[in-house]
Amino acid sequence: MREDYDHELALAYIQGRLTQEEKREVFHLLMEDPGFRELMQLELRLAKMLTAVKASPPQTVAARVYFNVTASKSEAFTTDLTKAILAPIFKVSLPKLVSLCQKLR
Repeated sequence: MREDYDHELALAYIQGRLTQEEKREVFHLLMEDPGFRELMQLELRLAKMLTAVKASPPQTVAARVYFNVTASKSEAFTTDLTKAILAPIFKVSLPKLVSLCQKLR
């Protein structure tokens, strides 16, 4: 129970969702609880890794995809394009994300 609360508190701090009182609690835990410090370091590493994964495509790629999608009037093409784009993204990124989460545990 306490571990879940600490996890949520650390994540909320990183995401900037805490009240002033909760921030004081985080600072107190960081000073007094080595386990919480370790948890916070883990959450910070994970947040940094996930930020790197969320990189946007280069402008040229985004513009080309946008042009191809808007140029098409065919629903079948849109469905095929969705499969062509999403399937490789899921096949590549999801296993990496799962692997990353397992390494952090």
